[in-house]
Amino acid sequence: AAVTGPTLTLLVCGLLAAAVIDARRSRYPNGLAAFNAACACALAASSSGARGLMHRCALAAAACLALTCLEAAWRAARGERGLGGGDIKYLAAVMVAHPFAGAASFACGLAALAAAAAATRRRALPLLPFCVPAFLVLLAVGAMRAR
Repeated sequence: AAVTGPTLTLLVCGLLAAAVIDARRSRYPNGLAAFNAACACALAASSSGARGLMHRCALAAAACLALTCLEAAWRAARGERGLGGGDIKYLAAVMVAHPFAGAASFACGLAALAAAAAATRRRALPLLPFCVPAFLVLLAVGAMRAR
C-alpha cells in the first residue's frame, strides 16, 4: 500500500529541513531527528500495525548497529571520521518509515556523495543532501507503481 497522508507530509518536511541544515552546518539536530523518527514510527504503525512497526524498528536497529560498528572500525583504522551520528539517525528513521526506500536512499546517497567528493576533490561533504532527495524519489516511484 502506498504511504500517504499528513504524517508523510510532516516527515517529508522534516527530512527536507534536515537536508538543508546538514548542507549548511554539517549537523542533524537531535530534536529534528526525534521529530522525524516519531513521524516514521507513526507511518509504520499506520501502514503495518504494531507488529510491523516492531519489525521495522528491529531491522533499522540492526542496520544502524552494523554501520556504527563499521564507523568505529574506520575511525580506529584511519584515525578520521567517516559517517556521522546524524547519518545513522537518518537511516534509522527512513528505514522505519519504509525499509527498502530508506536503505536504498542511503546507498544512493553514499554513491552520489562519493561522486561529488571526487568531482570537487573534497574529503568531507554532508550526506543528507544526497540521501533525502533519493528517498523522496524512491517514495514517489513506489507511489506511482502502486496506482
